[in-house]
Amino acid sequence: MQANAIGIRIHNTDIGDLYVSIWDRNTADNRLLIDGDRINEEKELNLPVTADGDNHGKIAWRAVRVDDPNAVREDEQSVSSGDRVDVTTRFA
Repeated sequence: MQANAIGIRIHNTDIGDLYVSIWDRNTADNRLLIDGDRINEEKELNLPVTADGDNHGKIAWRAVRVDDPNAVREDEQSVSSGDRVDVTTRFA
């Protein structure tokens, strides 16, 4: 992991498998960290994101349910080291 990075966990809390994309909002180009990777239901993915001067990250994510491409949700949030980010298409 790079020196100015923090580790977070992306967790699929949906009722099915998801295609997930994650953007690192603390980079000048809003770097795409994962691009439509499939995350099975209730599984997690460890991911490093860039930390700011206060040791926080900022991400945006998009989730699309594998079995229903119309079930889509997007969100943006601040994260700290060790945080678990729950991704889902429910309640969109």
